[in-house]
Amino acid sequence: MLSLPLLLPPILINELGPETRYGLILSLSPLLTLVFLYITSPCSLRLAALTQITLGAFFSTIAPLALLVRQTYQSFILFLALTALGESVASPRMY
Repeated sequence: MLSLPLLLPPILINELGPETRYGLILSLSPLLTLVFLYITSPCSLRLAALTQITLGAFFSTIAPLALLVRQTYQSFILFLALTALGESVASPRMY
């Protein structure tokens, strides 16, 4: 996820034009991660750590498929949402 702020703006400008609001799209990633952490934290009590890591890896792996067919604002937001969901599920928490 560290390379996402570096790679996404040139891709967005290339695909959607120079008037792209890539800062707004990039700011959705931490917000979505916080929302998904709030949703998935209670579920993490019932799942084993290996299951959580596997599910998180699955969501992070299928995230680029959102950009496969068409590069639109919706597909980039779906990509960020799936990546954020993968991040929030893949980090097991001990309570």
